[in-house]
Amino acid sequence: MSALVFGRIGFDVRRRTLVVFRTDRADLPHLTCSWNNPTGEVDLHLTPVSPRDNDDRESLLKIQESELKARFHDLVREIIELVLRSPIQMVWGVHPKWLAAGGYVLLGPTSEPVSAWFQRALSKRRGKYRLDERTFKQMPKMGVYKPTARRFAKLGEEGQMYAVCTRGPQRWTTLMLARLDFNPSSATWLALDFADLSSLVSTVQRRRVIPQWFASFAPEAWKRIYVALQLHELD
Repeated sequence: MSALVFGRIGFDVRRRTLVVFRTDRADLPHLTCSWNNPTGEVDLHLTPVSPRDNDDRESLLKIQESELKARFHDLVREIIELVLRSPIQMVWGVHPKWLAAGGYVLLGPTSEPVSAWFQRALSKRRGKYRLDERTFKQMPKMGVYKPTARRFAKLGEEGQMYAVCTRGPQRWTTLMLARLDFNPSSATWLALDFADLSSLVSTVQRRRVIPQWFASFAPEAWKRIYVALQLHELD
């Protein structure tokens, strides 16, 4: 799948890894979390932009998957409570005709898929993810498209896309569209108001939900991540 971006933080989720990076700072290291390792541990480490060799990384945490899952349930429970108390506009079963009738247009790359660009920018070489700064700084050009069935299907291959309203009472409303695959034969699209999502993210940041959860079992690791990714710039 392509990277998910919230503000200036990107999350690239792959089959057994999660890579977290600053979208506006190609000079900073990226954070990698891997699971399904032979040791049964979840491995968390920082990799510099220009590593000296394959072992040039800073190990932050190694924890058994069973223990992390138990702790993760607490985090999910707290975030769900925040979501239920937050006003979030959601529309199920979004399709091209609904978007066209509401005055929405689709946003998407004109050159190559975002996922292809990101895989080129952060590719795996000799067993480690390496950031290509030149590629990273040359993001695909974005264009505006009518929400036709063909264009919807094409952009939807990424699993996520955006739509902006250009007329009517909802003018300039931005929706994040996410594909939900309940089974291979029935996929549906969920639309979320981006302003509501931003508000929710701000609430999570203000409550320091993730830092407090992380610090409960790995305080030094969280401090190192905070400094390495210069998260104070996002406060």
